[in-house]
Amino acid sequence: MSPQESTIKILQNRVKQLESYLHLALQVLNEIEKDSQDLDLEVQNQSTDIAPTGKVELPIFLNARTWKHDVEIAKFNDSQDRLIAKAS
Repeated sequence: MSPQESTIKILQNRVKQLESYLHLALQVLNEIEKDSQDLDLEVQNQSTDIAPTGKVELPIFLNARTWKHDVEIAKFNDSQDRLIAKAS
């Protein structure tokens, strides 16, 4: 067998090997895609819509009056701190 013929034979074997790797990779990708679709279906079937059954109210700390009150208290405390600092 000439060197050219042996090189061709080696390259043909390498191409066959790469084709088999490619075929295996495509099978794995197809299985991953199928598993992903199955998982999506499971998640869709398990999800539940949540709707309130009663009146929805904001917690007290989100009330606008409370915020205004907190600001007024902060101003009062700030002025008290200044008075204490002046007295010292």
